Amino acid sequence: EAESLLRRAIKVEPNSTEVLSNLAFLLSQPSRPQSHAEAEQVFDKILGSEDGKDDIATLNNYAMYQKDVKSNYSYSRELLERAAQLDDQVIITLGNLALLALQELKDDRFIENTAEEGAHYNMSGTEFGRALTVKALR
Repeated sequence: EAESLLRRAIKVEPNSTEVLSNLAFLLSQPSRPQSHAEAEQVFDKILGSEDGKDDIATLNNYAMYQKDVKSNYSYSRELLERAAQLDDQVIITLGNLALLALQELKDDRFIENTAEEGAHYNMSGTEFGRALTVKALR
């Protein structure tokens, strides 16, 4: 239903960055591989437009799609760095950069510190990145 509502909204306002970005995000979900080509087209349309080229939400969403679905870490980093250049105080961008940095570790090695106690000292790099992001969002 969400997709049909977004498509109806696009018929009314075909260049709405917000609506297009929401559609691209929906289509880019890992559970919808049949929609990924269209999601990429919509992301590219937004970022290629004058109104959408600096849309931080779209840059973040496309970056996470590139990281999580395409495993294209270099393009994901490029998109996130562009978002950070626009506004380096957006917590979502900073959290996504942290997650990307941890994902880029060739082996998901564990962070261990036997001198300290607590669950956060025995988690994988990715888990640690997520924990830092959650903490930053609070």
